[in-house]
Amino acid sequence: GAHWGAIWECHRRDGGYGDLRGNGTLSTATTARAAGGLQVLNAHFGVDLLERTALAAAQWLVLKRDRDGFVVGERFQHSGQPFDDGSPWVVAETLAPLVATFRSTQNETFLKAAQHSIRGIRERLDDGSLLPGDASTAHLSAAIDGVLQVSREYENDELIALAQRLAD
Repeated sequence: GAHWGAIWECHRRDGGYGDLRGNGTLSTATTARAAGGLQVLNAHFGVDLLERTALAAAQWLVLKRDRDGFVVGERFQHSGQPFDDGSPWVVAETLAPLVATFRSTQNETFLKAAQHSIRGIRERLDDGSLLPGDASTAHLSAAIDGVLQVSREYENDELIALAQRLAD
């Protein structure tokens, strides 16, 4: 289906899946946070199901990107279509889980996806089409963490400068 690998916020009483408000939508942030948490759990407990679920969630996050490295929506309908009300900053939620997946699998696709998104963030910051003032505190925190996580893979002064720029 359109959401294979995604993590739903809840299992509703009617047997369906959805968000915490009972709507049939899926959250990029929820999937990203779950993917990161599952990576941590798997690192501690080595349970195959945790590893496979984390990998599937990370793959979903990669597939939901546009050509500029941004996630095409913050929330998605059951059909797979995004709602139009999302912040472009939601991409920040995906950075650290993608790095964690890279570290776990050594599959560079995940690190390259995070790097591509960071390039997109930097370019939009530079041209003024993405402003830190429009981001929630959670998204800015996730962006800074994600940029620094990518920087840990190879020391990069530009990434450190970007993290500082986001923190200012």
